[in-house]
Amino acid sequence: MLNTLRDLPVFEPRDLIKSIMLATLEGICMGLPYGLFVQLVRELVNRQPNYTLIIAVSCAIALVMLIRVWVTRQNTMHTGTMTYKTCATLRERLAHHFFKVPLGFFERHNSGQLSQSMNKDVEFTETIFSHHFSQFIASVSLLLTVSGCLAIYDWRLALCLLSGLPIALTIQAVMKRKANQFSESFLQGVATTNNAIMDWILGIRAIKQSGQGNNLFPKLEQQIQHTQKASIRHEIAVGIVPMLFILFSEMGFLVLLLIGLQLYLTQQVELTVFIVFLITSVRLYRALAQIALTMAEARFMQQAAKRITTLLATPTMRTKEQNLPIQGHIAVNDVTFRYSPESPKVLDAISFTAVPGTLTALVGPSGSGKSTLLHLLARFWQVDDHKITFDGHSINAFSDASLYQQVALVSQDIHLIDDTILNNLKMVHQGLSEASIHNACQQAQCHDFIMQLPNGYDTLVGEAGDALSGGEKQRIALARALLSEAKIILLDEISAALDVRNEAALLTLLEQLKQSKTLISISHRESMVIHADNVVYLVNGLLKGTGHHEMLLQESKNYQDFWHHPDKSS
Repeated sequence: MLNTLRDLPVFEPRDLIKSIMLATLEGICMGLPYGLFVQLVRELVNRQPNYTLIIAVSCAIALVMLIRVWVTRQNTMHTGTMTYKTCATLRERLAHHFFKVPLGFFERHNSGQLSQSMNKDVEFTETIFSHHFSQFIASVSLLLTVSGCLAIYDWRLALCLLSGLPIALTIQAVMKRKANQFSESFLQGVATTNNAIMDWILGIRAIKQSGQGNNLFPKLEQQIQHTQKASIRHEIAVGIVPMLFILFSEMGFLVLLLIGLQLYLTQQVELTVFIVFLITSVRLYRALAQIALTMAEARFMQQAAKRITTLLATPTMRTKEQNLPIQGHIAVNDVTFRYSPESPKVLDAISFTAVPGTLTALVGPSGSGKSTLLHLLARFWQVDDHKITFDGHSINAFSDASLYQQVALVSQDIHLIDDTILNNLKMVHQGLSEASIHNACQQAQCHDFIMQLPNGYDTLVGEAGDALSGGEKQRIALARALLSEAKIILLDEISAALDVRNEAALLTLLEQLKQSKTLISISHRESMVIHADNVVYLVNGLLKGTGHHEMLLQESKNYQDFWHHPDKSS
C-alpha cells in the first residue's frame, strides 16, 4: 500500500510521514491498556493487593485512553485533510495533463474511461486512504504493542498467539499476484460495461430512430449480466484470500489454548495471566482481521492508482509556446506517421503545399490516411519539427492559444457544451455582436433551422449537443469557424449531410472564404472536388498524385477508377 501511495505523484512525503506517525501512536495507545490490564488483574486477585499500584495502573490506563482520544482526533483530521486536498490536487493534475496531451489522445481513449479515472479511481483512492490506511497502520502498531506487552509477562504464550501468522502471511504472498491479475481483469471488464452503458445512453436517440433498439438492447443486457456473474466470481475467488489469512491467523488461539492449559496444569503460568491472554487474543485477532481486509481493499486501490499513473505518464505535446501570426502558407514536408512505435505506418512520406486563396481537397478511399493528415494539420498528434510548417514556422512552435485562434477545424465529430446555441457560438471569443453571429450562421446555412427551434438561438443543445443532428452540429461548428476569423480552415467532409441546394450554397461560401483564407477539405463528392484548386490523392497512406482534378483524371488511371470504378482503385 505504501508503494502505491508513493507512486502517486501528489502525496507530500512530510504529510505522509506525519500520518504514519499519528496512526502508529494511536495503535500504541490502543495496545498499552491491554499490557497494563495484566498487571492490574494480577494485583486485584493477589491476597495482599498493593492498592497504590492498583490506583497508579488504573490512572495510567485512563491517561493512555485519554491520549488515544486526542491522537485519534488529530490523526483523523490530518489524514482527512491531507487526503481530500491531495485527491483534489490529483484531479487538477489529471485535468491539467489532459489539457497538454495531443488532441488525438481523446480519439484513442473512451470518455467513459477518462471519466472513471477522474472520478471513480480518484474517489476510490480517497476512500481507501482516508478510511483504511490509518486503520491499517494503527492495527499493525496495536499488534506489535500488544504482542510486546504480553511477551513481557510470558513470551511462550505470546508466541502461541502469533503462531498462525507466518502461515497466513505465506498464503497472502503466494495468492497476492494471482488475485491482483484477477482483479485487474475484472475491473477492465467493469470499465468495458460502463463504456457500453454510456454509449447506449448517448446514442439512444439514434438507436430508437434506426428501429434497431430491440436488436441492440439484448447485447447490452448480455454484457451487464456477464459483468454481474464476473462480480460474483471475483468476490468468491478474491475474497478467499483475506478469509484464509484470518483463518490461519486465528489458529494461534487453538495453540494458545492447548499450550496455555498445559503450562497452567504444570504450574508454569499463573491462571490470571492465562485468562488475560485469552481475553486479549480477541482484540489482537480483530486487529489481524482489519489488516487482512485492508490489504484486500488495497488491491483495488493499486489498480486505480495504476490507471491514474498510466494516464499521467502519457506524453504531452512539445511546443515552444510562441504567439506567431499566420497568413496561411502551409507546407507538409515528407511526413511519415504511425500512432505508436508498434503500429504500421498510416502516412508515408507525404509532401504538398497550400497557399492563401486556395482550396486543397484531400481525397482517397477509406483508410487512405485523409483524416489522419487533416488531424496532423490541426496538431492532434506530434510530428517532428518543420515536418509541417505554417508560414515557415514549425507547427510545434505555436502555443495552443495562438494556433487555434488561427487554425479552425470543422470535423464530423462535433462536441458542443450543454448550453444554448448562442453561448456555443460565443465560445470563439468575447464581444461578438448579434449581427456578426447571425451573418456567420447564414453563411454556414444554419440560421434558418436555428430560428425554427422553440427558443431560437437560446435553445439548449443538450449534453454533447445531442438535441441536434450531426449535420446541424457540423454547420454550427462551421459558423464557429467563420466567427474565429482563422486564416486556415480544415474541413472534414462537411458536405456529407447536405442536399443539392445546400451543397451549391456551400460551394459559394467556400469560394468566398478562400479569397482570404487557406482551405483544406476532405471530400468524397466529385462535385466538391471539381472546384478545388489542388487535389492531394492518397491511397493506403501513400501520396499517389497532386494537382487539379481534371489533370489527375487525365494522367492517372487509378484516380479515374477511384471516381468512376471504385472497386478497381487501389
